[in-house]
Amino acid sequence: MTLNHRIKVKTQALKLKNVWVQVSVILAWFIALQFIALLFFKKGFLLSRPVLSNHSECAILPFDSTEFDLFSNDNLEKDSCWTQKSFDRAVIVVIDALRFDFVMPNDPSNDNTDLNYLHSFPFLYEQTQQNPQNSLLLKFIADPPTTTLQRLKGLTTGSLPTFIDAGSNFAGTEIDEDNWIGQLAKLNKSISFIGDDTWMALFAPNFNSKLTHPYESLNVKDLHTVDNGVIEHLFPILENTDETDEEWDVTIGHLLGVDHAGHRYGPNHSEMKKKLEQMNSFIQDVVNSIEDDTLLIVMGDHGMDPKGDHGGESLQEVESTLWMYSKTPFFGRLENSFYNTTAYGENHRSVNQIDLVSTISLLLGLPVPFNNLGFPIIEAFLGPESDDLRSVAKADFLTAAQIHKYTSTFGGMLASDAAAEKLWEEVQQYAKEGKWNLLVEASTEYQKYVLEECHVLWVNFDVVSMVIGITLLAFSAVMIYVYARVLPVELDSIYALLLKTVSSGASTFGLAFWVASRVIRFPFESPAYSLGLGIAVGIIVGYFGVVATILFSSNKILHLLFAPKDKWSIVAFAFTILHVLTFTSNSFVNWEDGTLSFLVTTMGFIFLIYSLQNLTDDRSKVMAAYFSLLIMGFSRLSALIRVCREEQGATCITTFYENGTSTASFNHVLILGFVSLILPSTISSFYTSTANFNGSASVWISYGLRIAMFMTTMFWGMDIAENKGWVGLGPALTAFKEVKVLIARILFGVTLFAANYAWYRGALCVKIDFFNNGNNSGQKVQARILGYSNIYGSTLFLVLINFFGVCLIASKPLAGVSLSLLLVQILALLEILDLNDLYVSPIGPISLGLLGASHFFTTGHQATVPSIQWDAGFIPAESIVFPLTHAFILFNTFGSQILVALAVPLVALWKISPSKEPSSLLTITNRASCTLILYQTVVTLSSMIFAMHFRRHLMIWKIFAPRFMLAALSLGVTDIAVFLGVAVFAGKAVSYINQVFNT
Repeated sequence: MTLNHRIKVKTQALKLKNVWVQVSVILAWFIALQFIALLFFKKGFLLSRPVLSNHSECAILPFDSTEFDLFSNDNLEKDSCWTQKSFDRAVIVVIDALRFDFVMPNDPSNDNTDLNYLHSFPFLYEQTQQNPQNSLLLKFIADPPTTTLQRLKGLTTGSLPTFIDAGSNFAGTEIDEDNWIGQLAKLNKSISFIGDDTWMALFAPNFNSKLTHPYESLNVKDLHTVDNGVIEHLFPILENTDETDEEWDVTIGHLLGVDHAGHRYGPNHSEMKKKLEQMNSFIQDVVNSIEDDTLLIVMGDHGMDPKGDHGGESLQEVESTLWMYSKTPFFGRLENSFYNTTAYGENHRSVNQIDLVSTISLLLGLPVPFNNLGFPIIEAFLGPESDDLRSVAKADFLTAAQIHKYTSTFGGMLASDAAAEKLWEEVQQYAKEGKWNLLVEASTEYQKYVLEECHVLWVNFDVVSMVIGITLLAFSAVMIYVYARVLPVELDSIYALLLKTVSSGASTFGLAFWVASRVIRFPFESPAYSLGLGIAVGIIVGYFGVVATILFSSNKILHLLFAPKDKWSIVAFAFTILHVLTFTSNSFVNWEDGTLSFLVTTMGFIFLIYSLQNLTDDRSKVMAAYFSLLIMGFSRLSALIRVCREEQGATCITTFYENGTSTASFNHVLILGFVSLILPSTISSFYTSTANFNGSASVWISYGLRIAMFMTTMFWGMDIAENKGWVGLGPALTAFKEVKVLIARILFGVTLFAANYAWYRGALCVKIDFFNNGNNSGQKVQARILGYSNIYGSTLFLVLINFFGVCLIASKPLAGVSLSLLLVQILALLEILDLNDLYVSPIGPISLGLLGASHFFTTGHQATVPSIQWDAGFIPAESIVFPLTHAFILFNTFGSQILVALAVPLVALWKISPSKEPSSLLTITNRASCTLILYQTVVTLSSMIFAMHFRRHLMIWKIFAPRFMLAALSLGVTDIAVFLGVAVFAGKAVSYINQVFNT
């Protein structure tokens, strides 16, 4: 190598290194700006409700008692508050996810009489029918989100949750607001607790530590440990035969087996039937163990959907069970239209879960918690003869007075509501006049009105923060567009100025806004939000300041901005717009999976027509047609894999799970096994066409991919064998589970860490072939490099195979099939782009974005909270293990987006031989990747705009809010994956290949 050549190589390597740093920093700017934008929109849109720290006091009634004679003759016991208690003690049994139809008898007229759960838990219904004065069975309606932590808050405080509370289901903190458990503790009552450890995060200081036995709650694969623990400890406590010899006043047991059976198997499964039968026997034993002065409450905290999950607001998720029992006659019945109690038979009336709070408080002689919005359950105060209307009126008036005190303290629109004040005046008037029937009606109407207003007004949207978030994200979209589609590629001399200007702008504005917030509380009282806004403004001002200088100085700004675009840019724009328009209607959002499948198929059809019209040689036409049909066919094939959302109705049939369960079937494993046989050969055929099935490729594809897919298939086969009960109990089952976990961890570690480390150390899919080009014995042996023409693409695609392996072990069998189809579609798309010379066109990244979005749905997901496959977190462990649990849920949920984000550099690198200008190649690669980010940004921006527009829509929390959250999370995942794909993997590949071949 000559000196001049060495200098040229070193100069080129240094230039490449600088560009590598530059593109990484530019991506970091875009990501930072988008993160700040999402943070502001979240601040304005997903607000947590304000919580008052006030507590009700025993000695202070919620009204001036001198004005009413309703309580003038009360002689309260020393440990009673506000009103005379009805029970000295209480046993509260929470059976998690006890859907109401689980406790109903088998109806011969029902078409679904073969359901496993029917008539498996008949005790509650039979007792209520046989002893109506001792028992009360009601539908127990939960407020969404139907997650356990939020339901426990509602069941103890009587307050309403907000949508964002669903995200804190795994991070409970001690409840600060007033609740009946805290009120019991203030009266020095001894509270015993056994079961779900979620209660410990909320109420631990209030429990008698000697009578407390918590169990880990989030291992959905464990159906028995918590339930057996409750059964083991509850009866000795009830009978005072436990070794502590401690007295108790209230005992709480929270069982999880029904919920876990639903998550793991679905409601219509033999394991669910066994678990309900166990609960039936358990409650019978509890009834036999309690004394006459004890109130027994059996309830569910929520229901479950047809596949056993919960979190949303479908009827089956919100409709749970409440059963109250007393050994002495206590409960009454009243048929009255304003209570909607026209039938207690098969229909059973419904009560809100928050209604339990005031009911249990008054029955146990406690003050009603300050923030409570629920109302007493009338049957618990009527008396066994159903004639004690005065007791009902007293309970209703006390609760209504507390609600009025709360709304007056809370202030705002509730305190100044004229209609509410008029209703409250009627309540007071009837209380003074002693008109009990009218007082009951007026109190009920007042509570209903306040509750409805709270449902409407609870979330006071911060429109300013929402607009800031939308504006910042819109600016980020414009910045990315200018960088990816407007600025010239060669701007090396300008990038240094751009880096300095943006960095100084971000730091200067950020510091200024932070100081202003600390001194004059502007622009926000929170210094953190002010700092974020300052950084965002600094990035925008610095970026556009330099860009404007570049464009105006070149006198090309009008040409660059408004010049007619090529037809593929128009097609890419059209596809993007068609996707984002789905957010304009709740019906479109409900059927987004079908829309995306149609768009991908249409995209393949356009590629087919264009290739047949524009390619000249017949072989290229045939290949382009083949690859186009491959994209179209696999799109329709993957669309057969679906999970239906409630709004899609009976026209949609879920195929992702075995019928009536939340598990995969053995047929799904067989399909995955078949795919594992043909996928490596399919990928190798793409490599063989460019002579790249050499070197690392043969190891990665022939051995690594085959083994990973085979072990994944074996894992899911073992999982189904365990679910079906094909494995014996005891040591055999324990060893079986340990082998499963070992397989998952080995695959995860090898594919995510070991394989990528081996790739980073230098993996090239080339081979040097020596040959003698002649017959003369003196002819020198010559060498040629096989795979040289696709050295970048073949090498970088190995990274995709690695992450495919990670996603595969985190996904259920049919999701693995969907991801396999996606991998082939990506290869087919790359071939089409190469045949039509569309390396720099936006259609490549946009097509990848559509593929990733479409396969999100075909991997068993929907834009709903219940569709999250939480059980994926327990693939690598029987309990929650950070960060394994979280990583598996991430790769399970966003596997398709991760794969397309890592694949987008291939748009610019597929079938490219070592470049003489590797720095320019890396810049083009980064711009292709930014085009994918731009697509996802526009999708997220649209979801934000319509979420804000529909913020008072009936379906906001059921449809539009979850769709925004999905878009925001997808954008975050795409940003990070693109950064890794460009700044780490593509940068390394280009740099290493440039170094090897000294181009």
